[in-house]
Amino acid sequence: MRNKRLAILGVAAGTALLAGCGSSGTANTGGDAKSQTAEGAQGTAVRYQQAVTARDWATVCKLRTVAYQGGSLQRCTADHVESTPEATSPGKPSASPSEPAGIYADGSTVPPMATPSPADTRPATIGPVTAERTEQVPALSQHPAGTGVMVVFQVTQPDGASSTDRRAIRLVQDGAGWKVDQAGDVHDSDMTLSDPLRAALAVAP
Repeated sequence: MRNKRLAILGVAAGTALLAGCGSSGTANTGGDAKSQTAEGAQGTAVRYQQAVTARDWATVCKLRTVAYQGGSLQRCTADHVESTPEATSPGKPSASPSEPAGIYADGSTVPPMATPSPADTRPATIGPVTAERTEQVPALSQHPAGTGVMVVFQVTQPDGASSTDRRAIRLVQDGAGWKVDQAGDVHDSDMTLSDPLRAALAVAP
């Protein structure tokens, strides 16, 4: 009778051990899936912002949801097409700043008026885009609940001045991939709040 009781206890202990292993394995799998989900959203957010800074509107629009496209891919692309700056005609004469502005009564010439320096039209340099923060965000107005990602990058002006820019991007799963449904700037005032990512997505269009 004693041997039979010991055998039953042994079987119960083995079953408990197996159950514990199964539980641990399930938890790890869930953690891995959650990590992969975050990585997928981050990767799409980074690609989206890189396309925005490069003005690659075809890629920008492809990465958006139909609602964020404005109804269709074609409409989104057309809305973002930029007009080509008008080129200066090579044969068009230009005023010379060295020409005298006039002659005084005593015969001396009036010095030419100082002309302002032309604006520096060189584009700013955009540094690498990285994901700084990722979290679940609730639905808002026409935007569904999804995953919010804050991306960050350095912007260096032609004169050497540099600043850190942050963008908040809302993403929703689309099959095996991700689509952007909302994006907006993260202002310095947002960064003083406990949850700057949600704050930015609460006001972005």
